[in-house]
Amino acid sequence: MMYAASTAERTLSGALAPCDLPEIELHCYSDADLNGNPESSKSVSGWWLELVAPTSGRTCPLSWGVSGQTSTSSSTAESETVAFSHAFRREALPLQELLEIALGRPIVTRC
Repeated sequence: MMYAASTAERTLSGALAPCDLPEIELHCYSDADLNGNPESSKSVSGWWLELVAPTSGRTCPLSWGVSGQTSTSSSTAESETVAFSHAFRREALPLQELLEIALGRPIVTRC
């Protein structure tokens, strides 16, 4: 609760211009905290997805979040793989498909 109160004035913003539409890409980032939950020893996954216009450098956040993994990982590599799998399959791929339909062109996705 202290963190929420101390960061209430912070905002998240992004902007893209119409001229960015022909080149936008979807960028997906994931991370995991091995055994991040001290009560269950399960890892915690986090992800961030944003639209990026490489030439102009403009970005627009689309999706982000944190979730607990459903089982205990035996290594950092395993927990990172689970986090990546979640971010890619449940977040990036559906957004990529939606953007391809909306824009009528293939969307490059970088993870």
